[in-house]
Amino acid sequence: MSCGRLEARWTLSTAQTMTLNVTAIGGPYTITIAAASYYPTALLTEIQTQLDAATGLDGDFTVSMSKTDETGTGIVTIAHATQTFTLSFTSTTFRDALGFAGNLTPAALTFSGTSTMAGVWLPTARSTRRMVASRATARRTARRWSRRPGP
Repeated sequence: MSCGRLEARWTLSTAQTMTLNVTAIGGPYTITIAAASYYPTALLTEIQTQLDAATGLDGDFTVSMSKTDETGTGIVTIAHATQTFTLSFTSTTFRDALGFAGNLTPAALTFSGTSTMAGVWLPTARSTRRMVASRATARRTARRWSRRPGP
């Protein structure tokens, strides 16, 4: 059963910067994400675009979020196809909102967040207990409203 997802719009009031080092290519490269409003998937696309641009448009970075309807977790993954890299965030608030607990070190091909990206709600990622409780509450509310007299 497909349940979709909801994404809140992020507003970055100031540009966000990160420092990238790619083992075989070099660095440090400064990655800048412009101050603007983004939905989470658009923000991840912008981060990928800026990572690729900083390293000479090699096109080997992927920045993605686990958002498959049935098994999505909202976890962000940043990867390079062939080179190990490190990524340091200037803003810990920005880093934490992406779901990372710290700077992305030591050098590796892939880094995955430790928590769901802020502003993403995946209905199927809820705990079973909360879903059962929500269904029970919905049934009680429906029964109460069905007993009310009409207008």
